[in-house]
Amino acid sequence: ESLVLGVDCEMINYPQWDEVLFPTLLRCEKDYCWGYFGSTKGHALALVCEDPVASYRLNYQYEGEKAVMWGHRIYTATLDLLHKGPLPARHPQQLDRLAPGETRNWRIHLGVVESMDEVQTAISRWTDIPMIQCSAYTVGERDSLEAKVLASRPQKASATLRTPSGHTREIVFDKQGKSTLCGWTEKGLHTLTVSQNGHTSEASIYVREPWEWYLDKVRRYVQETCQPLMGGSCEQYYGYYPAFKAARITPDKERDDMLRERFLRQLPGIIDTVTWIPRENAYPHRIQNWSTLVGMFVDLWRATGSMDYLSKASKIGDYVCSHQVEDGSYRNNGSHYTCVIYPAKSIFGLAKAEQEA
Repeated sequence: ESLVLGVDCEMINYPQWDEVLFPTLLRCEKDYCWGYFGSTKGHALALVCEDPVASYRLNYQYEGEKAVMWGHRIYTATLDLLHKGPLPARHPQQLDRLAPGETRNWRIHLGVVESMDEVQTAISRWTDIPMIQCSAYTVGERDSLEAKVLASRPQKASATLRTPSGHTREIVFDKQGKSTLCGWTEKGLHTLTVSQNGHTSEASIYVREPWEWYLDKVRRYVQETCQPLMGGSCEQYYGYYPAFKAARITPDKERDDMLRERFLRQLPGIIDTVTWIPRENAYPHRIQNWSTLVGMFVDLWRATGSMDYLSKASKIGDYVCSHQVEDGSYRNNGSHYTCVIYPAKSIFGLAKAEQEA
């Protein structure tokens, strides 16, 4: 009941991975499935199955192993043509068996396109499936967006927009397939549905709260519910990033002081706060840990204006830059780590802060 697509997606090293087609998007709709494999060079392999596909999966390097194994390379991707439930609501349901004597066909198109922006255009050209494009998929309540349907006669498509509470309204597209969506009356997930030629496509649009609302929520969560831990992985203390950004954008003195003091109190567990050299038990070679600290101290400087924080960021930045090699890339025990949580981005942020100061 599964079809292994067989596209070699394994990214091993640089520059090999620039030529690899990676499973960037796979999506099941009620009566078809589509997606694409993209490369860092910009070109893509587009995929569309004109018949319902129950689900899909990515084939990781340790797939099938019962032991807990580290590893995040993806070898390829698979279409689960039949799959037992439960499945996401958007997926076709009851595709879990074939009745005696029953046969099914799946018509699959694969084709290379020059740009990832051309994937949906190619799919609409190969099939009669209407494809939806939106200028944004997350908007504020006062924002508008442009929705576009790629189809032979978009103005004839049947389209509705469903609100989180279940209210619907008809959406009309012009001859170019365009329509402006605005006038949001509810926050939350809205669903744009377009039907034509026996196929139905969905697009999800989220009407959000103001950005400050999210920063304050995550700051409270970091303080009260899920306290960051200093350890050998920066993921353990990532929560301080949004907390310190909240301190700059929407200050709350009592919470901000508490979080800042806790961060500084925990810090000596992973780095010597005199020499600013990482401690041996905190994986000094894992440079993304230390570039993360650089970014956090820069955020603290922006929130408080204290040059002491910028000085600390600079000292840790010196350590991060000591892991650069002649071509400018950042290395972890010799491995190319420039794209692992982007240490260069933190260093650029530090350089910009130093210029401003």
